[in-house]
Amino acid sequence: MSAVLLALVISAARILDGRGHVIRNAAVVVDGSKIVRIDPHPSHIDIDLGDRTLMPGAIDTHVHIGWHFDKNGRSNDDGGGETPDEYAMFAAENAFATLMGGVTTVQSLGAPIDKTIRDFAARKNLPLPRVLTAVDPIYDNKLTPEQIREKVRTIAAEGADVVKIFASQSIRSGCAAPCTRTVRRARGGQCSPDAHRSSTARCSISRRSTSSQNMEHSSILISILFFVTILRTRRISWESAITPRRDSHRWRRPCRKP
Repeated sequence: MSAVLLALVISAARILDGRGHVIRNAAVVVDGSKIVRIDPHPSHIDIDLGDRTLMPGAIDTHVHIGWHFDKNGRSNDDGGGETPDEYAMFAAENAFATLMGGVTTVQSLGAPIDKTIRDFAARKNLPLPRVLTAVDPIYDNKLTPEQIREKVRTIAAEGADVVKIFASQSIRSGCAAPCTRTVRRARGGQCSPDAHRSSTARCSISRRSTSSQNMEHSSILISILFFVTILRTRRISWESAITPRRDSHRWRRPCRKP
């Protein structure tokens, strides 16, 4: 049987090719788990999506795949009060829901449970998204550069795909002074801080020569427009995380009236 006959042809009124183009009234040809091509004039159609829009799988660069609402509908970020089996199933449930929402790759930042979900996703026996994980974020801003290096090596040995370093503590824990400069020196000029407060963001982007490449958790900053403008100038990626916590309003600073 030819490869053409084995391929799955899916047509739609609009196809987003992932490169900024919209292709109308065409089809996507899928061979196994790979998109082979976009066919503007398919000879046959296996699945017709009608007037719907077909797009590539999304990539979410900041999730906590194990953070869930428990059986009582309460937020649970570490499996506390649950058995390990329950915690793992809640995490898998989250991962499945993520995939069904069209997100095919996530970066989970991070907890040990991430590794379990990542490894089972890689087995491809369950419908789960591809997972990248930081495993265990670095919180302590009193670490010396050498201690940070050792911590990074430990996390890498534990199977981390990425390293997450808090450049400052969150407003939930007192807003300690940022450690961005220490992190930059320790990582040899490569820094991706979590900006839990405005001073951290200022430290991260204050110099044109800054080595920060992306910034997380900056959704709590006051002057968003100012920071977005500066970040674009400095070519720093801004990944504004939105928390699912029901009590998150307690930690946000009140909005200033114009």
